[in-house]
Amino acid sequence: MWSTAVAIRKIRSARSKLVRNSAARLIPLVPSSVALRLRKVFPRWPAPCSRPIPARPTWQLKDYTAWRIPNDRDTRLIAYEDKLAIKKIAARVGVPAVPVLARLDPKSVDVDRHPDLQVDRFVLKMNHGWNDVVFVQRLGKGFLRLSGAHLTGDYNAAEANTRIRRHFIWWSRHVHSPQEWAVSMVRPRVLFAEASLPMNDDYKVFLIHGRVEVIHPTSGRWGSDRTGAYFDREWRCIGADDFAEDRFGSTAIERVTALFPRPTRLESLISYAERMVPNDMSFLRVDFFLLPDGNFLLGEGTGYSGGGHEIAKPHLELELGKIHWRALQAGQAMA
Repeated sequence: MWSTAVAIRKIRSARSKLVRNSAARLIPLVPSSVALRLRKVFPRWPAPCSRPIPARPTWQLKDYTAWRIPNDRDTRLIAYEDKLAIKKIAARVGVPAVPVLARLDPKSVDVDRHPDLQVDRFVLKMNHGWNDVVFVQRLGKGFLRLSGAHLTGDYNAAEANTRIRRHFIWWSRHVHSPQEWAVSMVRPRVLFAEASLPMNDDYKVFLIHGRVEVIHPTSGRWGSDRTGAYFDREWRCIGADDFAEDRFGSTAIERVTALFPRPTRLESLISYAERMVPNDMSFLRVDFFLLPDGNFLLGEGTGYSGGGHEIAKPHLELELGKIHWRALQAGQAMA
């Protein structure tokens, strides 16, 4: 009898543990809007952000981002880490984005014969992660030019396809950072092609609680002359980035101010960015490309800018952290 009772207790304990573990995995997948409604009925239902965001006036923005990595389980973050899903958000709110030509299987991609890729230039990338971009240019006579951080050279079509498959299969299996929860929740192994448009510069827009606070334009992103600066929403230069300081030294502020004049459609850029991000999300970055005609196209976004390391210059980090703290104090943070 005693052994039977012990066995029953062990079975119940194991069942409870299994339920708890399953709940721990499944609860974060419940959409935030549903979770907020469930909390009204079941007060103990966990909030979209599994722990309250700490309000600390001495924290820099990178400190909040580093805190988010192990603690924030807002399911909306997943869409902002998925380069295809974020384009769907853009379509819903009327923000123009870089066109997607095709979705491909990394294991069987054939860029020479795919009917949607019969253009002179296009870009290949994964729908998650970073630093995996491959630029493809047709040279004629069955040859393709590949260029990127990890894959470069001129190849015939068969060799180009082999190298592309090998590159993206490896990338799809190894790119995930286990600490960045939303990135790890993106379904991997989806390769897609974007139109290669004549884009001038990359504009990273930092938003705190849905409001644009800092814009970081960068030119020469793929070359040795990479340069960038930080501007506020009124387009006042508030700092040069490390690349500009290394290149220009003590004249960096003057040089980047001249290099990045106020965009003719700055108001559109700010409007686009603020349409993309709800004001109950603590911090997000959305990236745009500047076209020669002055228009902007959405590229991608992230909630883990810099991986929780330095996001901007230290004095800007602290100022952004104070803005975040004031927003939390005002009760604008997520429940």
